Amino acid sequence: MTELGATGNGDPFVVNEASGTWGTPQLIALPAGGVSGWLGITCPSAGDCLAAGGYTTSNGATLPLLVEESSGTWGAAASAAPPADALTGSSEDAAYATPWCSSPGTCEVVGNYAVGGSSWRMMAATETSGSWSTTAALPGVLQGLPTGASATCTQIGKCVAVSQTSGWTETGGIWSSPTQFALAQNENMSISGVACPSTTTCIAVGTMDIFTCSCRPAIEATSITETSGAWGAPVIIARPQLTPYVLIADLSGIACQPNVCVAVGSGGSYND
Repeated sequence: MTELGATGNGDPFVVNEASGTWGTPQLIALPAGGVSGWLGITCPSAGDCLAAGGYTTSNGATLPLLVEESSGTWGAAASAAPPADALTGSSEDAAYATPWCSSPGTCEVVGNYAVGGSSWRMMAATETSGSWSTTAALPGVLQGLPTGASATCTQIGKCVAVSQTSGWTETGGIWSSPTQFALAQNENMSISGVACPSTTTCIAVGTMDIFTCSCRPAIEATSITETSGAWGAPVIIARPQLTPYVLIADLSGIACQPNVCVAVGSGGSYND
């Protein structure tokens, strides 16, 4: 098993576990000009992994980042070019989410990037036999600040992606237009992960701020299900009874096997 993290100064590192024993962390050197970075990881087989994320440069730009492990050896981290309509220079803001692979060298990665002002778009690239395609924009230009992206696939060309309060579905390599989640006027949703228990159903999890008065909002754990390309309504998950007065609950990740999923999160009160 391989895990990724970040050192105190923001440089990503990797550490492997074999037969229950953890090895020595190995630093992943950032491309020239990089000052900090972050990565998500997937490993289609032992010793063959793909990590994707982003890194910041000394001039304040954020760029997409890819690094691959082959037969137990990590290659050099490389910057990936976003679509042509992305901002450039110090205003560039683009990063990938955790990638997905069906086998070594056959992978897909999704992310988001800024196109100017408060506008942003989603992007995706695929790897075939070790060669990466040009990163292409997904349909739709959205407004506001994206809260990161999450994506998963059941096969190359059949994926779902979520960011902010919208979802995209890919079928046969063609991405749909973004679907705005059905939220009430006083609700604001932030997605942190997505996984698929079947080839037709995927579940995204995260948090929802529900403003019920002029004071602080209640922060609820929430999920939303996509079935055959259609996104359902958000479902509020019951808060864990960790204290007598719980106002904060969120889900930070989800993993699925056929017909069963497990989500993890945290909860508490504003005072604790």
